[in-house]
Amino acid sequence: MTDIATLPRIDPASIQPSADELISYERLQVEVERLSRSELVHSSVVGRTRAGRDIYLLAISAPQNLANARRHQEAARIADKVVRYRTLLDAHINETVIPKSSPDWVPAVLMHCGAFGFEAAHTEAGLGLADLLVNRELPGSDRILQELIVLILPMINPDGRLLAIKQWRTAPLCAGWDGSGNGDGLYLNRDFNRLSQAETCAAHKVYNDWHPLAAYDPHEDMCLLGVTHPGKVCWAPPFLRPHHPDVAPEVLNFVDRFGTAVAQEWRKAGYSVLHDEQNGALLDLVMLDGIILSRFSPEAFDDPKKFKELASDVSAKIKKQCPDVSWKGSFATLGRFDVVDLVEAADSKQIEKAAMIIRGYGHSMTETLVATPWKEFLATL
Repeated sequence: MTDIATLPRIDPASIQPSADELISYERLQVEVERLSRSELVHSSVVGRTRAGRDIYLLAISAPQNLANARRHQEAARIADKVVRYRTLLDAHINETVIPKSSPDWVPAVLMHCGAFGFEAAHTEAGLGLADLLVNRELPGSDRILQELIVLILPMINPDGRLLAIKQWRTAPLCAGWDGSGNGDGLYLNRDFNRLSQAETCAAHKVYNDWHPLAAYDPHEDMCLLGVTHPGKVCWAPPFLRPHHPDVAPEVLNFVDRFGTAVAQEWRKAGYSVLHDEQNGALLDLVMLDGIILSRFSPEAFDDPKKFKELASDVSAKIKKQCPDVSWKGSFATLGRFDVVDLVEAADSKQIEKAAMIIRGYGHSMTETLVATPWKEFLATL
């Protein structure tokens, strides 16, 4: 059977910096001060955590745009239609005639980084983007600076970030769960409706002040890829179909092209990524637990020693024909079944295919079960 331990693995040291190489809160302050010396950057403090750490906002644009920021903020409030969602499927459009935006309005776009403190690359990415724009090293930088105001919240959750860095100093290859929430352990991405935390209130203030035309909330995998997909370094959109009907096709098209560009850059660097332009990359991360029960046919082999050869052949066929099925464990039993296999795959069809190979080539009768981890099952009650 396929042994996950035999699959190629990425050396974590080749893609994961040490805790001391990551940007700390103190280093963030230095970086913000450095960037603020540019005429293209305006920095401000939009909130403060319970631990007293400031939450910084960088506004990056041409000097004339920053000088007229208030006018652009006010223009952003004005639109032809106002859409309010009573529920996700119940959109109310106010057809009241509202004055159109000023023709010289410069819209804002927002990138807010690190809501989950243990998703380590966000702050580096946000500050890296700021540097590319300030130094005009990004293709199309001049046009971006003239036509947009780029807002970056480089570290929205500094308390959680520091907790994760502290844990990585003692356990360098762990997921950094200590920093998954903020300083009080609350998942900020679950609080943007309730606004009970200082960090989410800061992000909400930025939305209310600027009404960004688009917002990008980056995320990254912290633990799944290294376990269920040991040969992969990241996953990239497109997202799993079907999509919500209210999401504009133009947005989905952009996300698809963006994900493809990300995947291409990783592949150019020699890495393997989860990226499916047809079905959506997220499919590969939604793993399904399964159990395959097998009972040997009397005709399967006439000498127990031949079973090793038979098992090796069946394992090779499954590995070749079902590359997305991972074997979590196999057990010989003394009950009604001879073998119990614990497997994991993205969908039940892959598990069924593996069971068919066991039946056909292994001369066995099989029974396949879909299993739900006990704690997950209890959580549904």
